[in-house]
Amino acid sequence: MAAAGRRRLLPLLVLSVLLVGVALLLLELLLLSSSGPAPSRLPPPPPPPPPPAVTTPQGTDAQWVAVTGAPHKLLVYSAFLDRRRPGGPTVVVVGATVTSRPAPLWCRVHLEGGRPPLLVDAEVKNIRENWNLKYSAVFVLCPMSGGGTGDERPVSVTVTAAPREDAHNRLLVQNREPVEAPSRSIGVCVKPLHFRYDAVAQLVEFIELQKLLGVDRFMFYNSSVGPRVDCALRWYGARGGVTVLPWRLDLRSQRDIRTEGMFAALNDCLLRSLPVSSHLAMLDLDEAIVPRMNASLHGLLDALENGVGSQLPAASYSFQNTFFYLGWPDDASAGSALTSLAKTRRRTYRHPHGQRSKYLAVPQYVLEAGNHFVWQTVPGHGTVHVAPAMATLHHYRQCEFGGQACLLSPNVRDTGTHWLGAKLKKAVAASLVRISDSCPKTMAVNEQDWRSLIEAT
Repeated sequence: MAAAGRRRLLPLLVLSVLLVGVALLLLELLLLSSSGPAPSRLPPPPPPPPPPAVTTPQGTDAQWVAVTGAPHKLLVYSAFLDRRRPGGPTVVVVGATVTSRPAPLWCRVHLEGGRPPLLVDAEVKNIRENWNLKYSAVFVLCPMSGGGTGDERPVSVTVTAAPREDAHNRLLVQNREPVEAPSRSIGVCVKPLHFRYDAVAQLVEFIELQKLLGVDRFMFYNSSVGPRVDCALRWYGARGGVTVLPWRLDLRSQRDIRTEGMFAALNDCLLRSLPVSSHLAMLDLDEAIVPRMNASLHGLLDALENGVGSQLPAASYSFQNTFFYLGWPDDASAGSALTSLAKTRRRTYRHPHGQRSKYLAVPQYVLEAGNHFVWQTVPGHGTVHVAPAMATLHHYRQCEFGGQACLLSPNVRDTGTHWLGAKLKKAVAASLVRISDSCPKTMAVNEQDWRSLIEAT
């Protein structure tokens, strides 16, 4: 009897336990809803991405897109109609893929007015200086003469490894209208900013110095920047003259491809600047082309253009590199902590043209831009080597091979930037203050590193 009674009670006990468990769960949910969520122990979210690239139903621009169906990684970023190519009008796609033996590709060029697209064989051309790494920046060349009558107007282009399949990429074609030589306007292209670059004082000094020298347009590529530099770039961008494009390239820098795919960025900047810049410099943030005999780059170009003589028409002007090592003492007479004013000791040795030199390109005559010189020009154009008496490249950096041995190099005092001193101090201080006013919480982080710069000027 006792055993039978226990058997009858067992289901009741199980039901009671379940009801108690449900009641405790409901009580816990009620407490959570009344008191708010518990404090999160998760790490803070990652920084926000760069401003979105252009995306429309017709295609994208300035956004890395994978080409599906290719037997190896193939990425494309932008497309331009280039009428300067020897083979005639060509849609030039800026991309990245394997350096050796890329797969055959085709271009499906979508035309204005709903006309049937052209399907043409593509040529993959490596952009040089790839260090023979596995991947290279490339041009994918889509000749408009490959399947049309010559009067077609491309709207967008798709790159594909299988001509009968959709590769799920479609790039808006830029520079669709004929590009006329613009009036005098000097631009600067800067290779992709990375490693959460956040040296806001250096960035502001670079921009303000270039503006005083005559630059009126800047193009930056944002792979990864810190919050203060992000704030500064947005502030400059809102005032015009500074363009910042997103740059999220799915390749490992220096292992798969050279330095964030910098040669794709420089040549995208070259093609994007064709309608607006008569001259274009490819500079790092620690560099400046400084005239020696003229008050600005405009005056320098006037002198160069009037004195070229019998040389080939210029596609670029090359400037010899001179190192101003940061390990040398500041010049007390500068009255400033700004690098371009305080650092006046430079190596006596100047690198020859083509070695660490930088250049001012004439974009309408340049087909492939390199880091230190132009690789390919429109036929009949060349490079003018500018004498150091007229202008040199100032390069402010630590010893290039590490250590301090470079500080033993023969050197001279060079105050070539001091004529800009008062204007540069005022411009940098004013811009830093206004940037701080635009996002005070962000600029308050490590504030002393740029506040002390203002105080020292």
